[in-house]
Amino acid sequence: REGMFELGDQFVKESQVEIDTQLINVFSELHAITESLRSKNILSALNWVEANRTKLNNSASDIEFQLHRVEYLCLLLRGERNKALEYARKMLSPFSKSHLRELKQLTGCLLYQGRLPNSPYAELVSESLWNDVIYSFSKESCRVLGLPQESPLYIVVSAGTKALPTMMKASRIMSPGISAPAWGNTTQLPVEIELDKGFQFHSIFACPVSRDESTEENPPMMLPCGHVLCKNSIERLPRGNVKFKCPYCPSEQAPTQCRQICF
Repeated sequence: REGMFELGDQFVKESQVEIDTQLINVFSELHAITESLRSKNILSALNWVEANRTKLNNSASDIEFQLHRVEYLCLLLRGERNKALEYARKMLSPFSKSHLRELKQLTGCLLYQGRLPNSPYAELVSESLWNDVIYSFSKESCRVLGLPQESPLYIVVSAGTKALPTMMKASRIMSPGISAPAWGNTTQLPVEIELDKGFQFHSIFACPVSRDESTEENPPMMLPCGHVLCKNSIERLPRGNVKFKCPYCPSEQAPTQCRQICF
C-alpha cells in the first residue's frame, strides 16, 4: 500500500510467511499509479478504471468523475480556459445525469479563470485537491481487490502501541505470581484496553443461541464471563430473574453487566 516493498520483503523473509506473487504485482501496479497521481498525471489511473469498469460500476464508484474533474480544474489553474472547456465537453458531459450539481459548479469556475483560489469555488481547488483524489483511488482499488484500505499490519501495530502504556502499568502493579510473560498463555488480557473507534470493526456475527445475525438493533453483547450473545437472546434469558446463567458456562450475571462489542 505504501510502496515499501524492500521492507515488505525483509518482513516476509524474517517471518517466513508466504505471499502470493500475483498480489505483490497488483500492489506494485497500484503504487505506480498512485505515484503518477502524485505527479499530477491521471492517464494510468484512467487505464486502470477502464480495465475495472464493471466492478466499479457495480459499486457505484465515482472515481472516474473525480479524475476528470481534477484534470479540468488543473487546466483552469494553468490558465488554459479553452482546453478546459473542450475537456469538459468531451470528458465531463457523460456525467451530466449523475453529477449535475457538481457540473454546474465546475462550469461556474470558468467565470473565475485566473482567480479561482479567491472565488466562490475556492474549495474546489484547495491544497488537498490531489490528495483527495489519491485517497479515493486507494479506497476504490482496495475495494475492487476485496482488501481493506488500511494495512492490517499497520492497524495491529498501532493498536499495540496505544495499548502498551496500559500494559506496562498493569505489569508493574500486578502481583509477582502473575507475570507479564504468562499473559501470552491466556485467551484474554488481564486488563481492559480502550481503543478508538478507528480500531473497531463490524463483521458478521451469528448468535450461538438464536442463530440470528447481529444488526444495529440486535448487536453482539459480551457477558462478564467472556462469551458473546446477541442482545435479544440476553434479554430473553433472565425469565423474570435478576440474573441469568450463561448458556456455555456456570457463571451468572445480570443483563446490565453485558457490554456491546464491535468486531
